[in-house]
Amino acid sequence: MGMSAATKEKYSKPPAARGVVTRFPRAILEIAKLSQFGTAKHEVSIDDVSYRDIPDGEGVLLDAQVRHICQEAITGEVNEDDGGHLHATQDAWNALARLEIILIRRGQTKEPPAEEGTRVQWDPTAKVVDWEGLYRDECAKRGLDRGSDLVTKPPTGP
Repeated sequence: MGMSAATKEKYSKPPAARGVVTRFPRAILEIAKLSQFGTAKHEVSIDDVSYRDIPDGEGVLLDAQVRHICQEAITGEVNEDDGGHLHATQDAWNALARLEIILIRRGQTKEPPAEEGTRVQWDPTAKVVDWEGLYRDECAKRGLDRGSDLVTKPPTGP
């Protein structure tokens, strides 16, 4: 006896839990911890998705990925300057954020339906963090021109 159409459809859907969480539970938890750290650092809600609104977000996040890969090669796997998180975790967070932006740009904008009891409500217009201001302030703090690569000149002072 063959599978019904409904059963075939059920098994053709992406296995979100078994395909991701079951395979990478430690990595997913580390990314969640980094997200929690970032929301506290930037004083935003855990539901904030304003990274999607960063001008040239794909490029900015790709640059951040490569910076973390380079910094790991130079200073080791732990980023002591940013909460003691692993550079690999920060690289992975940036990769996921970049992928999300790419998928939205390509028209895959539908959010999966929220599971019952979920507190997260997607708001594509959420703009909580002034990323440009943070970037400008970081460049000024390091004495860099706005277009400079932040990695080329390490921070000075406490």
